[in-house]
Amino acid sequence: MANLIDYVQNSDLEYACAGRPVLIKSALSEEVVIAETSAKAPAGFGGGTNGFPEPTAVFHHETIAMMMAGKHDKVEELAKLVKPDSLVLPLVSKGGVWANVTLGRSAAADLHLDDPTASVIHATFEIGAHDYPFVMKDMDSSNGTYVNCERIQPYVPVNLASGDCVRFGHSIFYFLNDSHFTDLLELFREKQ
Repeated sequence: MANLIDYVQNSDLEYACAGRPVLIKSALSEEVVIAETSAKAPAGFGGGTNGFPEPTAVFHHETIAMMMAGKHDKVEELAKLVKPDSLVLPLVSKGGVWANVTLGRSAAADLHLDDPTASVIHATFEIGAHDYPFVMKDMDSSNGTYVNCERIQPYVPVNLASGDCVRFGHSIFYFLNDSHFTDLLELFREKQ
């Protein structure tokens, strides 16, 4: 497992997780919601990219400008919520092939959490559909899984959007797609 600063300083680490989403541990002890998406949206349902309407031919360049400004603002906000020693967990199975990625206290979990309030297998991640390509399920954990401060129901797939605040027991993370993660790394590199 590596920290954010490890990814900032070592481009080989960044390259190894290219194209994969990550979870970054929050530097704060409370949840801060920055994403404008709903954790309750059924898997496979959604609007336009990052919550913006689909671009039209007439307003295509304005829509792209709005999306880029929103993306930059989201990355700036995320930079305030994490620190260089924040743990980074690339969402990849131990076998290296994306199927269901497991997260929990168990050493057998793909993503190991050293948190006594996390269940042995707390949650799973998988590829979704449409505008929400990443889906998470709580595996009937003892202390629950929360997305943007809302507890999710066990075994019900929940769409994840980049920037969502996710809590497993007492462990708080931010879900980032590969593009937002790359932008966050660049922002930290600029600060060095």
